[in-house]
Amino acid sequence: MKSRTREINIFSLSMMDVISGAMGAFLIIMIGLARYYNSDPTSTQTVQQMNQQLQEAKEIIDEMKQMLRKEGIDPEPLL
Repeated sequence: MKSRTREINIFSLSMMDVISGAMGAFLIIMIGLARYYNSDPTSTQTVQQMNQQLQEAKEIIDEMKQMLRKEGIDPEPLL
């Protein structure tokens, strides 16, 4: 008897191969990005402090605009 020669197709992928490859890529990306993940609660406080400082700065700018308008100067070209 003569043995059959099988054609080997290296480009056929089963669904399990696709899912395994996608999961592997996801894990590699997550491991690479894990060092940039920061769940520090102090960063939330810092953001709140920065928002408060921003609000105070906006109030100061508004006060300065009002002072310039009282002097008869248009503040918009200065910004």
